[in-house]
Amino acid sequence: MNYFFLFFLTIILLFLDFVKKNLRKSKKDPPGPISLPVIGNLHNLTKNPHRGLKNLSDKYGEVFRCYLGDHYSIVVCNRQIINEIYVKNFENFCSRPYNDTFKMFSGDFKDLAFANNYSDWKNIRSMVNGNFTKTNLTKTIYNYLEDQTIQLINNMDKYTISGEPFYPQKQYMKVSINIMCKLFFSKEVLPNESIDNGNMDRISVPIQIVCKELGAGNLDDFVGIISPFLFFTKKKYQKAVSKMINFIEEIYEEHLNDLDEEKPKDLMDMLIIDSKGNNKKGIVHVGFDFLLGGSDSSSGIMEWFTLFMSNNKEYQEKAYNEIVSVMGKNCHFISYNDRPKLPYLVACINECLRMRAEDPLGIPRVAIEDIEIKGFFIPKGTQIHHNLYAVGMNEKVFENPNKFDPERWLTTDQDILKERLNHLIPFSVGPRVCIGKNLSELETFVVCANILLNFEFSSYTGEPIDDIEIFGITIHPPEFPVKLIKRK
Repeated sequence: MNYFFLFFLTIILLFLDFVKKNLRKSKKDPPGPISLPVIGNLHNLTKNPHRGLKNLSDKYGEVFRCYLGDHYSIVVCNRQIINEIYVKNFENFCSRPYNDTFKMFSGDFKDLAFANNYSDWKNIRSMVNGNFTKTNLTKTIYNYLEDQTIQLINNMDKYTISGEPFYPQKQYMKVSINIMCKLFFSKEVLPNESIDNGNMDRISVPIQIVCKELGAGNLDDFVGIISPFLFFTKKKYQKAVSKMINFIEEIYEEHLNDLDEEKPKDLMDMLIIDSKGNNKKGIVHVGFDFLLGGSDSSSGIMEWFTLFMSNNKEYQEKAYNEIVSVMGKNCHFISYNDRPKLPYLVACINECLRMRAEDPLGIPRVAIEDIEIKGFFIPKGTQIHHNLYAVGMNEKVFENPNKFDPERWLTTDQDILKERLNHLIPFSVGPRVCIGKNLSELETFVVCANILLNFEFSSYTGEPIDDIEIFGITIHPPEFPVKLIKRK
Protein backbone atom coordinates (compact mmCIF):
# COMPACT_ATOMS: atom_id res chain seq x y z
CA MET A 1 0.00 0.00 0.00
CA ASN A 2 2.83 2.40 0.91
CA TYR A 3 4.54 1.74 -2.42
CA PHE A 4 1.31 2.38 -4.27
CA PHE A 5 0.86 5.65 -2.37
CA LEU A 6 4.42 6.77 -3.21
CA PHE A 7 3.93 5.86 -6.85
CA PHE A 8 0.61 7.73 -6.98
CA LEU A 9 2.16 10.76 -5.21
CA THR A 10 5.07 10.79 -7.67
CA ILE A 11 2.69 10.76 -10.63
CA ILE A 12 0.71 13.65 -9.13
CA LEU A 13 3.87 15.69 -8.48
CA LEU A 14 5.17 15.07 -11.98
CA PHE A 15 1.82 16.07 -13.44
CA LEU A 16 1.73 19.29 -11.38
CA ASP A 17 5.30 20.13 -12.44
CA PHE A 18 4.36 19.52 -16.08
CA VAL A 19 1.35 21.83 -15.77
CA LYS A 20 3.38 24.52 -13.99
CA LYS A 21 6.10 24.48 -16.63
CA ASN A 22 3.66 24.73 -19.52
CA LEU A 23 1.24 27.35 -18.16
CA ARG A 24 1.69 30.70 -19.85
CA LYS A 25 2.81 33.52 -17.57
CA SER A 26 1.12 36.17 -19.71
CA LYS A 27 -0.44 36.70 -23.11
CA LYS A 28 2.89 38.18 -24.25
CA ASP A 29 5.08 35.17 -23.48
CA PRO A 30 7.49 34.21 -26.28
CA PRO A 31 6.64 30.95 -28.05
CA GLY A 32 8.45 27.82 -27.01
CA PRO A 33 8.52 24.02 -26.86
CA ILE A 34 6.61 21.80 -24.44
CA SER A 35 8.62 21.34 -21.25
CA LEU A 36 8.86 17.97 -19.54
CA PRO A 37 8.50 17.43 -15.79
CA VAL A 38 11.73 17.83 -13.77
CA ILE A 39 14.15 18.29 -16.70
CA GLY A 40 12.16 20.87 -18.66
CA ASN A 41 13.94 21.16 -22.00
CA LEU A 42 17.41 19.97 -20.98
CA HIS A 43 16.98 17.06 -23.40
CA ASN A 44 16.85 19.54 -26.29
CA LEU A 45 20.32 20.94 -25.59
CA THR A 46 22.37 18.06 -27.09
CA LYS A 47 26.12 17.81 -26.41
CA ASN A 48 26.59 21.27 -27.93
CA PRO A 49 23.86 23.36 -26.25
CA HIS A 50 24.33 26.41 -28.52
CA ARG A 51 23.49 24.20 -31.50
CA GLY A 52 20.55 22.59 -29.70
CA LEU A 53 19.17 26.02 -28.80
CA LYS A 54 19.63 27.22 -32.38
CA ASN A 55 17.57 24.25 -33.55
CA LEU A 56 14.81 25.39 -31.20
CA SER A 57 15.08 28.97 -32.47
CA ASP A 58 14.71 27.71 -36.05
CA LYS A 59 11.36 26.23 -34.99
CA TYR A 60 10.05 28.77 -32.45
CA GLY A 61 11.68 32.04 -33.49
CA GLU A 62 14.65 34.18 -32.50
CA VAL A 63 13.21 34.75 -29.01
CA PHE A 64 11.71 31.71 -27.29
CA ARG A 65 10.95 30.43 -23.80
CA CYS A 66 11.93 27.11 -22.28
CA TYR A 67 12.65 25.50 -18.94
CA LEU A 68 16.22 24.46 -18.22
CA GLY A 69 15.43 22.09 -15.38
CA ASP A 70 13.78 24.20 -12.67
CA HIS A 71 14.57 27.52 -14.30
CA TYR A 72 12.26 29.48 -16.58
CA SER A 73 14.52 30.81 -19.32
CA ILE A 74 14.31 32.98 -22.40
CA VAL A 75 16.81 32.41 -25.20
CA VAL A 76 17.59 35.36 -27.46
CA CYS A 77 19.08 34.87 -30.93
CA ASN A 78 18.02 38.25 -32.32
CA ARG A 79 20.73 40.92 -32.52
CA GLN A 80 18.41 43.89 -31.91
CA ILE A 81 16.75 42.30 -28.88
CA ILE A 82 20.15 41.36 -27.43
CA ASN A 83 20.95 45.07 -27.62
CA GLU A 84 17.64 45.97 -25.92
CA ILE A 85 18.39 43.62 -23.04
CA TYR A 86 22.16 43.91 -22.63
CA VAL A 87 22.57 47.62 -23.42
CA LYS A 88 19.35 49.63 -23.09
CA ASN A 89 18.02 47.72 -20.07
CA PHE A 90 21.34 46.67 -18.63
CA GLU A 91 20.62 47.43 -14.97
CA ASN A 92 17.57 45.15 -15.00
CA PHE A 93 19.65 42.32 -16.50
CA CYS A 94 22.99 42.81 -14.78
CA SER A 95 22.63 39.94 -12.30
CA ARG A 96 23.86 36.37 -12.68
CA PRO A 97 22.02 33.19 -11.71
CA TYR A 98 22.83 31.73 -8.32
CA ASN A 99 24.15 28.17 -8.50
CA ASP A 100 26.89 26.13 -6.88
CA THR A 101 29.12 25.93 -9.98
CA PHE A 102 29.24 29.72 -10.34
CA LYS A 103 29.51 30.25 -6.57
CA MET A 104 32.51 27.93 -6.27
CA PHE A 105 34.40 29.59 -9.12
CA SER A 106 33.70 33.17 -8.05
CA GLY A 107 34.31 32.88 -4.31
CA ASP A 108 30.64 33.46 -3.50
CA PHE A 109 30.20 35.93 -6.41
CA LYS A 110 33.09 38.19 -5.36
CA ASP A 111 34.77 38.37 -8.77
CA LEU A 112 34.19 40.42 -11.91
CA ALA A 113 32.64 37.79 -14.18
CA PHE A 114 30.01 36.47 -11.77
CA ALA A 115 29.22 39.37 -9.41
CA ASN A 116 25.46 38.89 -9.22
CA ASN A 117 24.09 42.32 -8.41
CA TYR A 118 24.57 45.71 -10.01
CA SER A 119 26.31 47.53 -7.15
CA ASP A 120 28.86 44.75 -6.53
CA TRP A 121 29.60 44.44 -10.24
CA LYS A 122 29.92 48.21 -10.69
CA ASN A 123 32.40 48.54 -7.81
CA ILE A 124 34.59 45.68 -9.04
CA ARG A 125 34.42 46.79 -12.67
CA SER A 126 35.31 50.36 -11.76
CA MET A 127 38.32 49.25 -9.74
CA VAL A 128 39.59 46.84 -12.41
CA ASN A 129 38.83 49.05 -15.40
CA GLY A 130 40.54 52.08 -13.88
CA ASN A 131 43.71 50.15 -13.15
CA PHE A 132 43.52 48.23 -16.43
CA THR A 133 43.61 51.59 -18.21
CA LYS A 134 46.54 52.74 -16.09
CA THR A 135 48.61 49.81 -17.26
CA ASN A 136 48.55 51.46 -20.71
CA LEU A 137 47.61 48.18 -22.32
CA THR A 138 49.11 48.45 -25.79
CA LYS A 139 52.44 49.92 -24.74
CA THR A 140 52.85 47.63 -21.74
CA ILE A 141 52.04 44.36 -23.42
CA TYR A 142 53.05 44.82 -27.06
CA ASN A 143 56.78 44.10 -26.71
CA TYR A 144 56.00 41.04 -24.64
CA LEU A 145 53.45 39.85 -27.20
CA GLU A 146 56.10 40.21 -29.91
CA ASP A 147 58.57 38.16 -27.83
CA GLN A 148 55.98 35.44 -27.21
CA THR A 149 55.02 35.31 -30.89
CA ILE A 150 58.65 34.98 -31.95
CA GLN A 151 59.16 32.21 -29.38
CA LEU A 152 56.12 30.41 -30.80
CA ILE A 153 57.43 30.71 -34.37
CA ASN A 154 60.88 29.46 -33.34
CA ASN A 155 59.26 26.47 -31.70
CA MET A 156 57.08 25.80 -34.75
CA ASP A 157 60.22 25.89 -36.91
CA LYS A 158 61.37 22.68 -35.19
CA TYR A 159 58.35 20.85 -36.58
CA THR A 160 59.13 21.95 -40.14
CA ILE A 161 62.59 20.42 -39.76
CA SER A 162 61.53 17.19 -38.06
CA GLY A 163 58.36 16.68 -40.08
CA GLU A 164 56.52 15.72 -36.90
CA PRO A 165 52.86 16.75 -36.49
CA PHE A 166 52.30 20.09 -34.77
CA TYR A 167 49.49 20.10 -32.18
CA PRO A 168 48.54 23.75 -31.70
CA GLN A 169 46.32 23.64 -28.58
CA LYS A 170 48.92 23.72 -25.80
CA GLN A 171 51.35 25.79 -27.87
CA TYR A 172 48.80 28.56 -28.36
CA MET A 173 47.59 28.31 -24.78
CA LYS A 174 51.16 28.85 -23.54
CA VAL A 175 51.30 32.15 -25.47
CA SER A 176 47.94 33.30 -24.08
CA ILE A 177 48.69 32.19 -20.51
CA ASN A 178 52.02 34.01 -20.57
CA ILE A 179 50.46 37.25 -21.81
CA MET A 180 47.77 37.20 -19.11
CA CYS A 181 50.25 36.18 -16.39
CA LYS A 182 52.64 38.93 -17.43
CA LEU A 183 49.92 41.57 -17.41
CA PHE A 184 48.34 40.53 -14.12
CA PHE A 185 51.10 38.81 -12.13
CA SER A 186 54.47 39.53 -13.83
CA LYS A 187 54.90 35.75 -14.20
CA GLU A 188 55.54 33.54 -17.20
CA VAL A 189 56.08 29.98 -18.35
CA LEU A 190 59.71 30.10 -19.49
CA PRO A 191 60.69 29.20 -23.07
CA ASN A 192 62.58 26.10 -21.99
CA GLU A 193 59.71 24.79 -19.84
CA SER A 194 57.74 21.88 -21.28
CA ILE A 195 54.15 22.45 -22.32
CA ASP A 196 53.27 19.11 -20.72
CA ASN A 197 54.41 19.66 -17.12
CA GLY A 198 55.62 22.29 -14.63
CA ASN A 199 53.82 25.63 -14.43
CA MET A 200 52.17 25.12 -17.82
CA ASP A 201 50.55 21.88 -16.69
CA ARG A 202 49.72 23.41 -13.31
CA ILE A 203 47.75 26.19 -15.02
CA SER A 204 46.38 24.77 -18.27
CA VAL A 205 44.86 21.51 -17.00
CA PRO A 206 42.69 23.13 -14.28
CA ILE A 207 41.68 25.89 -16.72
CA GLN A 208 40.38 23.33 -19.21
CA ILE A 209 38.41 21.48 -16.52
CA VAL A 210 36.91 24.68 -15.13
CA CYS A 211 35.97 26.03 -18.57
CA LYS A 212 34.14 22.84 -19.45
CA GLU A 213 32.19 22.78 -16.17
CA LEU A 214 31.34 26.49 -16.23
CA GLY A 215 29.86 26.09 -19.68
CA ALA A 216 27.96 22.85 -19.19
CA GLY A 217 27.28 23.20 -15.48
CA ASN A 218 26.35 20.36 -13.16
CA LEU A 219 22.95 18.73 -13.47
CA ASP A 220 22.00 19.89 -9.97
CA ASP A 221 22.53 23.52 -11.06
CA PHE A 222 19.38 22.94 -13.10
CA VAL A 223 17.46 20.33 -11.10
CA GLY A 224 17.81 21.15 -7.41
CA ILE A 225 16.07 18.04 -6.08
CA ILE A 226 18.93 15.77 -7.16
CA SER A 227 21.68 17.85 -5.54
CA PRO A 228 22.30 15.47 -2.58
CA PHE A 229 22.88 12.58 -4.99
CA LEU A 230 25.55 14.40 -7.02
CA PHE A 231 27.79 15.57 -4.20
CA PHE A 232 30.81 13.54 -5.31
CA THR A 233 30.49 14.39 -9.01
CA LYS A 234 31.70 17.94 -8.28
CA LYS A 235 34.99 16.85 -6.76
CA LYS A 236 37.03 17.13 -9.96
CA TYR A 237 35.74 20.66 -10.56
CA GLN A 238 36.28 21.66 -6.92
CA LYS A 239 39.83 20.35 -7.05
CA ALA A 240 40.60 22.27 -10.25
CA VAL A 241 39.19 25.51 -8.80
CA SER A 242 41.16 25.02 -5.56
CA LYS A 243 44.40 24.44 -7.48
CA MET A 244 44.02 27.71 -9.37
CA ILE A 245 42.99 29.70 -6.29
CA ASN A 246 45.98 28.34 -4.33
CA PHE A 247 48.30 29.21 -7.23
CA ILE A 248 47.02 32.80 -7.41
CA GLU A 249 47.03 33.20 -3.61
CA GLU A 250 50.74 32.30 -3.58
CA ILE A 251 51.36 35.04 -6.13
CA TYR A 252 49.24 37.49 -4.11
CA GLU A 253 51.36 36.92 -1.00
CA GLU A 254 54.56 37.42 -3.03
CA HIS A 255 53.16 40.71 -4.35
CA LEU A 256 52.14 41.82 -0.88
CA ASN A 257 55.64 41.18 0.47
CA ASP A 258 57.41 42.90 -2.45
CA LEU A 259 54.94 45.75 -2.97
CA ASP A 260 56.35 49.13 -4.02
CA GLU A 261 53.43 51.56 -3.98
CA GLU A 262 55.40 54.10 -5.98
CA LYS A 263 56.25 51.65 -8.75
CA PRO A 264 53.51 49.03 -9.22
CA LYS A 265 54.77 46.41 -11.64
CA ASP A 266 51.48 44.88 -12.81
CA LEU A 267 47.72 44.87 -12.47
CA MET A 268 47.76 42.86 -9.24
CA ASP A 269 50.02 45.44 -7.58
CA MET A 270 47.65 48.20 -8.64
CA LEU A 271 44.60 46.38 -7.28
CA ILE A 272 46.34 45.70 -3.95
CA ILE A 273 47.24 49.39 -3.65
CA ASP A 274 43.74 50.48 -4.64
CA SER A 275 42.15 48.18 -2.03
CA LYS A 276 44.76 49.04 0.61
CA GLY A 277 45.47 45.33 0.92
CA ASN A 278 41.98 44.60 2.29
CA ASN A 279 40.44 42.62 -0.57
CA LYS A 280 42.59 39.54 -1.06
CA LYS A 281 39.66 37.26 -1.94
CA GLY A 282 38.25 39.64 -4.53
CA ILE A 283 41.63 40.29 -6.19
CA VAL A 284 42.51 36.59 -6.30
CA HIS A 285 39.20 35.76 -7.97
CA VAL A 286 39.52 38.64 -10.44
CA GLY A 287 42.96 37.24 -11.29
CA PHE A 288 41.29 33.88 -11.90
CA ASP A 289 38.80 35.64 -14.23
CA PHE A 290 41.61 37.17 -16.26
CA LEU A 291 43.68 34.01 -16.44
CA LEU A 292 40.78 31.80 -17.46
CA GLY A 293 38.92 34.21 -19.75
CA GLY A 294 41.96 35.75 -21.42
CA SER A 295 44.02 32.64 -22.02
CA ASP A 296 41.33 30.15 -22.99
CA SER A 297 39.34 32.35 -25.36
CA SER A 298 42.32 33.84 -27.22
CA SER A 299 44.04 30.49 -27.69
CA GLY A 300 40.74 29.03 -28.90
CA ILE A 301 40.42 31.68 -31.63
CA MET A 302 43.95 30.84 -32.82
CA GLU A 303 43.05 27.14 -32.93
CA TRP A 304 39.98 27.83 -35.07
CA PHE A 305 42.02 30.07 -37.39
CA THR A 306 44.58 27.29 -37.89
CA LEU A 307 41.85 24.69 -38.46
CA PHE A 308 39.75 26.66 -40.94
CA MET A 309 42.77 27.89 -42.89
CA SER A 310 44.13 24.32 -43.05
CA ASN A 311 40.79 23.11 -44.38
CA ASN A 312 40.48 26.01 -46.85
CA LYS A 313 43.88 26.34 -48.49
CA GLU A 314 42.67 28.73 -51.21
CA TYR A 315 41.79 31.35 -48.58
CA GLN A 316 45.02 30.69 -46.71
CA GLU A 317 47.05 31.43 -49.83
CA LYS A 318 45.04 34.55 -50.67
CA ALA A 319 45.66 35.90 -47.18
CA TYR A 320 49.37 35.09 -47.42
CA ASN A 321 49.66 36.70 -50.86
CA GLU A 322 48.05 39.84 -49.43
CA ILE A 323 50.72 39.94 -46.71
CA VAL A 324 53.53 39.58 -49.25
CA SER A 325 51.96 42.15 -51.58
CA VAL A 326 51.42 44.76 -48.85
CA MET A 327 54.28 44.09 -46.43
CA GLY A 328 56.91 42.95 -48.91
CA LYS A 329 58.84 39.68 -49.22
CA ASN A 330 61.37 40.81 -46.61
CA CYS A 331 58.78 41.38 -43.88
CA HIS A 332 59.88 39.69 -40.65
CA PHE A 333 57.08 40.66 -38.26
CA ILE A 334 53.51 41.96 -38.55
CA SER A 335 52.33 44.33 -35.83
CA TYR A 336 48.81 45.25 -34.79
CA ASN A 337 49.37 48.64 -36.46
CA ASP A 338 49.47 46.77 -39.78
CA ARG A 339 45.92 45.48 -39.31
CA PRO A 340 44.19 48.16 -41.49
CA LYS A 341 46.51 47.24 -44.37
CA LEU A 342 45.46 43.57 -44.36
CA PRO A 343 41.68 43.41 -44.90
CA TYR A 344 41.71 39.88 -46.33
CA LEU A 345 43.47 38.51 -43.26
CA VAL A 346 41.05 40.38 -40.99
CA ALA A 347 38.17 38.90 -43.01
CA CYS A 348 39.53 35.40 -42.38
CA ILE A 349 39.69 36.04 -38.62
CA ASN A 350 36.18 37.55 -38.67
CA GLU A 351 34.83 34.50 -40.44
CA CYS A 352 36.35 32.22 -37.78
CA LEU A 353 34.69 34.35 -35.08
CA ARG A 354 31.35 34.25 -36.89
CA MET A 355 31.30 30.49 -37.36
CA ARG A 356 32.70 29.60 -33.96
CA ALA A 357 31.92 32.38 -31.49
CA GLU A 358 34.41 31.48 -28.78
CA ASP A 359 31.92 32.01 -25.96
CA PRO A 360 28.67 31.12 -27.76
CA LEU A 361 26.22 31.30 -24.83
CA GLY A 362 28.18 33.59 -22.51
CA ILE A 363 27.20 33.65 -18.86
CA PRO A 364 23.43 33.88 -18.33
CA ARG A 365 21.73 36.90 -16.79
CA VAL A 366 18.67 37.17 -14.53
CA ALA A 367 15.81 39.69 -14.79
CA ILE A 368 15.64 41.73 -11.58
CA GLU A 369 12.08 42.99 -12.22
CA ASP A 370 9.20 42.24 -14.59
CA ILE A 371 9.77 43.94 -17.92
CA GLU A 372 8.45 43.95 -21.48
CA ILE A 373 11.00 43.95 -24.32
CA LYS A 374 9.82 44.40 -27.91
CA GLY A 375 6.40 42.98 -27.08
CA PHE A 376 7.71 40.00 -25.08
CA PHE A 377 6.97 39.76 -21.36
CA ILE A 378 9.95 38.77 -19.20
CA PRO A 379 9.01 38.10 -15.55
CA LYS A 380 11.26 38.74 -12.58
CA GLY A 381 13.73 35.89 -12.01
CA THR A 382 13.83 34.75 -15.65
CA GLN A 383 17.21 33.50 -16.83
CA ILE A 384 18.36 35.13 -20.07
CA HIS A 385 20.66 33.30 -22.49
CA HIS A 386 21.94 34.98 -25.65
CA ASN A 387 23.06 32.60 -28.40
CA LEU A 388 25.92 34.26 -30.29
CA TYR A 389 26.37 31.15 -32.41
CA ALA A 390 22.81 31.56 -33.72
CA VAL A 391 23.41 35.28 -34.34
CA GLY A 392 26.41 34.44 -36.53
CA MET A 393 24.46 31.75 -38.37
CA ASN A 394 21.51 33.99 -39.26
CA GLU A 395 20.60 33.10 -42.87
CA LYS A 396 18.93 36.49 -43.40
CA VAL A 397 22.28 38.20 -42.84
CA PHE A 398 24.79 35.54 -43.94
CA GLU A 399 24.00 33.65 -47.11
CA ASN A 400 24.99 29.97 -46.83
CA PRO A 401 26.11 30.49 -43.19
CA ASN A 402 27.65 27.01 -42.79
CA LYS A 403 30.21 27.75 -45.50
CA PHE A 404 33.55 29.25 -44.49
CA ASP A 405 33.71 32.29 -46.76
CA PRO A 406 35.94 35.19 -45.62
CA GLU A 407 35.10 37.14 -48.78
CA ARG A 408 31.62 37.88 -47.45
CA TRP A 409 33.38 40.51 -45.27
CA LEU A 410 34.89 42.24 -48.32
CA THR A 411 31.64 43.31 -50.00
CA THR A 412 31.63 46.87 -51.34
CA ASP A 413 27.99 47.33 -50.33
CA GLN A 414 28.42 49.32 -47.12
CA ASP A 415 24.87 48.70 -45.88
CA ILE A 416 25.31 44.93 -46.15
CA LEU A 417 28.76 45.11 -44.54
CA LYS A 418 27.43 47.23 -41.67
CA GLU A 419 24.65 44.71 -41.00
CA ARG A 420 27.11 41.80 -41.03
CA LEU A 421 29.52 43.56 -38.70
CA ASN A 422 26.61 44.37 -36.41
CA HIS A 423 25.99 40.61 -36.13
CA LEU A 424 29.63 39.88 -35.29
CA ILE A 425 29.68 40.16 -31.49
CA PRO A 426 32.08 37.47 -30.24
CA PHE A 427 32.73 39.34 -26.97
CA SER A 428 29.05 40.15 -26.35
CA VAL A 429 27.76 43.74 -25.98
CA GLY A 430 26.90 46.29 -23.33
CA PRO A 431 28.59 47.44 -20.13
CA ARG A 432 29.33 43.85 -19.11
CA VAL A 433 31.22 43.14 -22.33
CA CYS A 434 34.45 41.17 -21.87
CA ILE A 435 36.98 43.54 -20.28
CA GLY A 436 39.83 41.81 -22.14
CA LYS A 437 38.26 42.36 -25.58
CA ASN A 438 40.95 44.73 -26.86
CA LEU A 439 43.77 42.54 -25.59
CA SER A 440 42.27 39.44 -27.20
CA GLU A 441 41.86 41.21 -30.54
CA LEU A 442 45.46 42.43 -30.37
CA GLU A 443 46.84 39.03 -29.45
CA THR A 444 44.86 36.95 -31.95
CA PHE A 445 45.65 39.25 -34.88
CA VAL A 446 49.39 39.40 -34.18
CA VAL A 447 49.76 35.65 -33.63
CA CYS A 448 47.56 34.61 -36.58
CA ALA A 449 49.25 37.09 -38.93
CA ASN A 450 52.75 35.96 -38.04
CA ILE A 451 52.16 32.22 -38.16
CA LEU A 452 50.63 32.74 -41.62
CA LEU A 453 53.63 34.87 -42.62
CA ASN A 454 56.01 32.08 -41.64
CA PHE A 455 54.21 28.82 -42.35
CA GLU A 456 51.96 27.01 -44.75
CA PHE A 457 49.76 24.70 -42.70
CA SER A 458 47.51 21.83 -43.67
CA SER A 459 45.90 18.71 -42.23
CA TYR A 460 48.61 16.25 -41.25
CA THR A 461 46.49 13.29 -42.35
CA GLY A 462 45.44 14.83 -45.65
CA GLU A 463 41.78 14.57 -44.60
CA PRO A 464 39.70 17.63 -43.58
CA ILE A 465 40.13 18.38 -39.89
CA ASP A 466 37.03 17.77 -37.76
CA ASP A 467 35.50 21.20 -37.09
CA ILE A 468 32.72 20.18 -34.66
CA GLU A 469 33.49 21.89 -31.39
CA ILE A 470 33.85 20.63 -27.83
CA PHE A 471 31.53 22.65 -25.62
CA GLY A 472 32.45 24.59 -22.49
CA ILE A 473 32.16 28.21 -21.44
CA THR A 474 34.48 28.59 -24.43
CA ILE A 475 34.54 26.21 -27.38
CA HIS A 476 37.54 24.46 -28.91
CA PRO A 477 38.02 21.95 -31.71
CA PRO A 478 39.13 18.44 -30.76
CA GLU A 479 42.93 18.34 -30.52
CA PHE A 480 44.27 18.05 -34.07
CA PRO A 481 47.66 17.67 -35.81
CA VAL A 482 48.89 20.08 -38.48
CA LYS A 483 51.61 19.71 -41.07
CA LEU A 484 53.86 22.78 -41.16
CA ILE A 485 55.95 23.92 -44.14
CA LYS A 486 58.27 26.88 -43.71
CA ARG A 487 57.55 29.68 -46.17
CA LYS A 488 60.59 30.99 -48.05
